Amino acid sequence: MKKRAIYFTMALVLVMAFLPAGAGFATDPITVTISGEDVAFPDGQGPVIVEGRTLVPVRGVFETMGFEVGWDNEARTATLKNEGYTVIIVAGSNVFTTNGVEYSLDVPAQVIGGRTMLPIRLVLESVGYELGWDGATRTVVITSPEEENTGSAKPEPSAPPIVAIRAMSSEISAVLGMDFDVIEKVHTFEVDGQVVIIWAFLDLRGQKLNLDDFDQNYMGDIFGSQTGEVFVMEFEGSMTLIIDLGEVDYQGQLIRSYYSIELG
Repeated sequence: MKKRAIYFTMALVLVMAFLPAGAGFATDPITVTISGEDVAFPDGQGPVIVEGRTLVPVRGVFETMGFEVGWDNEARTATLKNEGYTVIIVAGSNVFTTNGVEYSLDVPAQVIGGRTMLPIRLVLESVGYELGWDGATRTVVITSPEEENTGSAKPEPSAPPIVAIRAMSSEISAVLGMDFDVIEKVHTFEVDGQVVIIWAFLDLRGQKLNLDDFDQNYMGDIFGSQTGEVFVMEFEGSMTLIIDLGEVDYQGQLIRSYYSIELG
């Protein structure tokens, strides 16, 4: 186990955290492919980047995938259905359900140009698809489960992330100096193609960490955490334990500071 100073590995995320909305983004359109075929958006409302997150129209993508897409205007709710899955997305909410299981989004679903838009990675993964980002061509690349099974896709992890985190309990307890409970609470970030996933927060059972025992090695404001909170995130395939150390003064601004340590 080793400390992971993520000043450099997450430098892009840190820079993006300080950019004002809409700053620094290319104006070229974003395209979407599914199994190598371009997705058409006839009404002209294609994907957009909002505050560093790529938001994609739900209907165009999921109809191309063979889902039936319904919209309840009064409830502001989109329902996506095929033989195996029912996905319910509420505009303005950062929670959606797939077959009754709740998932949390960092950015809520929004209506833009008359279309329901959201960061689509977690929704796709909840129905078995994979998503990639080609920064050179500004293309969202969606891969079907069939391609995952027959192509050169990444192998599945040996255990689901939450199971893997619980298996690391002894290692995490040694860092914290106390026992804890694992609370599954998924948040996903996409910052210019870089994906950060928070898989779980840790309940310290009423105990308090002495934050002075931990050295700050990361600063940023994108996690939405509170002082003393502890969570486990995945970045570039590695699980990392994060402790929120509270706000510090950085060049005249109050920003949050963190202790991070790579697990495994």
